[in-house]
Amino acid sequence: MSAPERPPMNKDEVEDLRRLFFEKYSADEGGGIFDDRDIDRVRADDNYLHGFLMIGKMNKQDALTKMVDALKWRKEWGINDLTFEAFPDWALQIGGLYSRGKDKVGRKILWFKVATHKKDASRAEWVKKYIAFWLDKLHKENPGENIVLVEDMTNAGLANMDMDVIGFLIKCLELRFPAVVGMLYVYNMPWYLNAIWKIIEKLLSEESKAHIKFLFGDDVQQYVSKDHLPPHMGGTDTYQWVWPPPDNEDSVEEISILQNTMDETFEQASDNLSSPAPSDSPPDSPPGGSGDVVNGTEAVTNGDVRIPPKNQVVKKVTFSPDTEDNENRDHSMLSTSSTLSRLKQRKSAKKSKIKDVARGPLLTIRPGEQLTFNPAPVRDEDPSTVDPSLVLSLTNTTDKKIAYKVKTTTPDRYRVRPSAGPINPGASINITITLLSGNQEEVAKDKFLILSTELGEVIRTPAELSNYWRRVPRGNIVEHRMRCQYNLPSIQEMEFKWIREHMLAMSKNLETVKAHSASLESRTYRLQMILRIQLFCIFVLTLVCGMWLMGWIDVDGVEGVCPAGQQSNAAEHYTKVFNHTPV
Repeated sequence: MSAPERPPMNKDEVEDLRRLFFEKYSADEGGGIFDDRDIDRVRADDNYLHGFLMIGKMNKQDALTKMVDALKWRKEWGINDLTFEAFPDWALQIGGLYSRGKDKVGRKILWFKVATHKKDASRAEWVKKYIAFWLDKLHKENPGENIVLVEDMTNAGLANMDMDVIGFLIKCLELRFPAVVGMLYVYNMPWYLNAIWKIIEKLLSEESKAHIKFLFGDDVQQYVSKDHLPPHMGGTDTYQWVWPPPDNEDSVEEISILQNTMDETFEQASDNLSSPAPSDSPPDSPPGGSGDVVNGTEAVTNGDVRIPPKNQVVKKVTFSPDTEDNENRDHSMLSTSSTLSRLKQRKSAKKSKIKDVARGPLLTIRPGEQLTFNPAPVRDEDPSTVDPSLVLSLTNTTDKKIAYKVKTTTPDRYRVRPSAGPINPGASINITITLLSGNQEEVAKDKFLILSTELGEVIRTPAELSNYWRRVPRGNIVEHRMRCQYNLPSIQEMEFKWIREHMLAMSKNLETVKAHSASLESRTYRLQMILRIQLFCIFVLTLVCGMWLMGWIDVDGVEGVCPAGQQSNAAEHYTKVFNHTPV
């Protein structure tokens, strides 16, 4: 089953939709509900508007309503501001969503590894933004073209099926990014997820169902060639997503910029090859002259670009000077060189170290620019109570007493001790900042403000210090702002932590089992001793009774124990049985 063909674009209908939009939402009436970059896109990109006409079934009013909803959503979510650096490390390192290769039709492939996603309400918003980021990125890079989304469900189970994220993805494909995904291939969906698919199917429109195909095994090779498929699909592409990229590799954006620049350069060189030689070019050099020598054979000349004969090795290349083509070629090479230089500058800027010390007129602050929280080591007794913390050091570099105060944009997320106080001349104070439990992925949005001022009076209590801060003129206060960062543990560290926590839980359970076992063993021992005593008593009683019946015990002196007649009868009985008279 192939995807339905994209209907051709009608310029008049696109212009009508554009006119309707600007008539209803002019620059003055919009009220800032749209992103200016999206407004520019509506003004210039016909393909973008054509997508909304498609999902509106060529009804302009329906298309306008859907487009307005999508533009409002883009402004609310800040889609245009999303970059790789905007996401936490775990979202980039997990490798659950990335673009790689093309299908046989030439459409870019967006891979969605379902098994890497675990349902987690605290991370759902970032997962949704990451999906929107990739769809928007590919949409802008390929205007007017479709992409292919491959939902790889290999090794996926019920724990990986997040209906909230799936519903968001469906809404993106149908409404937020119209006509971007030409085909959705669902690969190797387990049979026990059919019930969930029945639920998902009810959320899809009939048009969307026509763009979905389920593939198993080698079926995917009908649509994607082997060199663009991973090994578990029968392909030869062993690529693995890695973030951050290795030092010897450029980032995704840098590779795209460099590739576009190199493509332009080679296109210009190709144009030079296909263009005839200019009329004022010097004649070809005779054999043995100043022309190019290729293993003793003169190179074939075409304009200013010389092509060596096939299977020959170039020993020397000489270009004709002062020609327009040479200038164009040099300009292209300079352009490529400048692009590479810019990329190196960008990489060096990214790798620039954060200042460890900030020296101000009153205080020296360590660290200087950023408060970096690292996951605290797991305690054996209770891993759930560990909160990451750091120490902020303030040093008074003046000869006067300084008052300081620490403020933050999110006071409920941090515990600062002490948050305010005086510092004597030349003295230092260490402030402990603890990151409390909560949504730690949001730490990057937080900011800290360190306020300092000269303390011109004696302060004895916190209330006096608070009143002093109210009376200090704003011009006498020195402010220092700091950003925050939380280093999420790597996948290996998270797995190790999970294993450690479960091992600690197992250890506690084992100790409980040992305690119960010891208690059971003690009770068993007591029961055994009681049983032994009972058996011993029964044995002694049986022995005494037997000896008495045998007459081995003299009971004449014991009154009421055994009448004389009964003793005589017992003696006669045993005489008959054993055929002898007891002593």
